[in-house]
Amino acid sequence: MSSSTPDRILYVDDEEALLDIGRVFLERAGGITVDTTASPLEAFRMIMTGRYDAIVSDYQMPEMDGIALLKRIREAGSRVPFIIFTGRGREEVAIEALNNGADFYLQKGGDPKAQFAELANAVRQLAGRQRAEAAYHKSQEMLYKAQSLAHLGRWEFDPGTRQTIWSDELSRIYGLGPGSPPATHEDYLARIHPDDRAAVEAARSVSSADGKDNREIEYRIIRADTGEVRYVVEWVEHQRDESGRVVRSVGMVHDVTDRKLAELELLRRHKELQGAYEQLAAVEEELRTSFDDLAGSQQRLRESEARYRRLAESARDIIYLVEILPEMRFVYMNPAVTRILGYTPDDYYADAHFVERIIHPDDLSLIASLDEGVVAEGPLTLRWIRKDGGVVWIEHRSVPVFDAAGRVVAFEGVGRDVTEAKQEQERLLKSKSRAQKKLESILSPEGDIGSLDLAEIIDLPVVQALIDGFHTLVNIPVSISNARGQVLIGAGWQEICTKYHRVHPDTFRHCVESDTVLSAEIAAGESKIYRCRNGMWDMVTPIIVGGRHLGNLHAGQFFFKDEEPDCEVFRSQARRCGFDEGGTSPRSGPFPASTGHPWMLR
Repeated sequence: MSSSTPDRILYVDDEEALLDIGRVFLERAGGITVDTTASPLEAFRMIMTGRYDAIVSDYQMPEMDGIALLKRIREAGSRVPFIIFTGRGREEVAIEALNNGADFYLQKGGDPKAQFAELANAVRQLAGRQRAEAAYHKSQEMLYKAQSLAHLGRWEFDPGTRQTIWSDELSRIYGLGPGSPPATHEDYLARIHPDDRAAVEAARSVSSADGKDNREIEYRIIRADTGEVRYVVEWVEHQRDESGRVVRSVGMVHDVTDRKLAELELLRRHKELQGAYEQLAAVEEELRTSFDDLAGSQQRLRESEARYRRLAESARDIIYLVEILPEMRFVYMNPAVTRILGYTPDDYYADAHFVERIIHPDDLSLIASLDEGVVAEGPLTLRWIRKDGGVVWIEHRSVPVFDAAGRVVAFEGVGRDVTEAKQEQERLLKSKSRAQKKLESILSPEGDIGSLDLAEIIDLPVVQALIDGFHTLVNIPVSISNARGQVLIGAGWQEICTKYHRVHPDTFRHCVESDTVLSAEIAAGESKIYRCRNGMWDMVTPIIVGGRHLGNLHAGQFFFKDEEPDCEVFRSQARRCGFDEGGTSPRSGPFPASTGHPWMLR
């Protein structure tokens, strides 16, 4: 409550005239609003609503006296400040009131102005103290919950007494019951994994001896309850006296097991992929790129770890508290939401249903259970739309808040940005799948090659060298194209094809049609001779891998030895397409000597 909010009190007295006078005096004093009742039973009902900062009650009343009312509200659990304001002057009344939990005793009589001024002063002091205590308990509660949500434990070590004090969250991390931490520093060391214990002790000793006031170390612990091995990161700060001697050490311990196990799993997958890469010597360059990508992911993972430590120190994950009963509203949202999603906490406070407009449409159904108070068993990963339109994956861990009836009335949670991990996982899966299919296509040509293209299966430079040698020996133009008619490699093509037919859009469409449609439906191991749409002959045989027709092997273009080319057809074609007539004539180049084989254009 801010200082501008008036203190609200309840004034109880069976004399209604005094109630009116008391309300006027107290409200004129400033900063106080007064409700009144002449019935102690009605007063009890009103007090238990919890809306009052202090109670002022007469002592002697017909239904029950002021001390009886005090006892009843204390037994009901209310700690609201209580002032006995009575005309009875006996000392035993004051003693009884204070012994039963009254916070102040004031006797009626004398100057009303001075008397009510004193009463107003007492109300302000007690109400202020009540608010301060409530704020302190609230802040402590939020601190404990924040540490629990972020899995952060805290310890303090006194070198003089060798005593260590642990927070409840640290006890939970180590598998110990809250309130029962180890008694000595040796007990703390005993929980560290034997293989890491010397390194932890050495780091602590070195930082103490060389004057460093801060240190950070990652190590493993063994939980006391289950024997499970967990990974933690610890930050330690040393406090020294004037001589430089360490008099107190304070540490924060963060459980990073999930992140560490994910890293180990990535490393395991890396080793599996690396083993596959070693078997693919024929495609070494492409697989080297995949390996570099994996190395890059490891670097990004290390950078993510560094960011994660900084986030843990300053609680930069999204931390929120949202009520769902009696109606949905955001009670708290930390500033990290602005960095992650671009929106401010005020955007959430202003509209309880704001999240429904920025969650990815495909994930909207996953948060519908919140309105019904359904408690998720594990983390919930959702996609959110940033203010700039980008998509962010956030992993949510929430804990329910129950009311006295056992209903879920609110959720407290932490949201962590896991977008990079999601994207890297998808890239690794795609890379592994393509690498596996490529390996299978080489080791077992009859196997399933998935969506691999011909260019991804054959070694283009090696096959190009073979075709070049073949053309040098027999002077026959050869090419290999994929199923879409795209020429992958070739040797000895005529300029009429390379400079004209495959340059102009109309004649190029004829080339593609010839390479695909006219060469379709040829059985494996057979060949076909056909005249292309541009007027020359080709010979083609299909390339079959894994039962799929992935491309064609072409020989051409040529004319048969006893065939006289119709040069006017090519000149007309040149005029229509804007070619140089002299350069497109099939007679423009020399022909091979007649050897009984089909003769071809060079």
